[in-house]
Amino acid sequence: MRKMILCALVSVVFPTLAFAATASWDAVADPTLQGYRLYRAPGACATPGAFATVQSYGVVTSGAIPNPTVNGTYCHKLTAFNPVGESLFSNTAEFSYTVNPPPAPTSFSVTP
Repeated sequence: MRKMILCALVSVVFPTLAFAATASWDAVADPTLQGYRLYRAPGACATPGAFATVQSYGVVTSGAIPNPTVNGTYCHKLTAFNPVGESLFSNTAEFSYTVNPPPAPTSFSVTP
């Protein structure tokens, strides 16, 4: 039985980075494993919108999640893949993003 747990963890975010969360999961025991794919859908996991792939990872057990372009709650799920194909989806995990614009420029001036 394959066991995957997807957890959204808040990480420290610097203004120039486009990541607000980190996903983590238990490793899949498969000698031909090539990696994992993260899917995200707008809305709560009880009634999500359409899922789309947002990130692919190698043979690791965590990775940064790119910010969505719009603030809000999103549902996430994960698959594992090897040369034969892709696994069934993991459980789902919900995370609320707050995507902020960059800080305002400073020391602005106009000269003749």
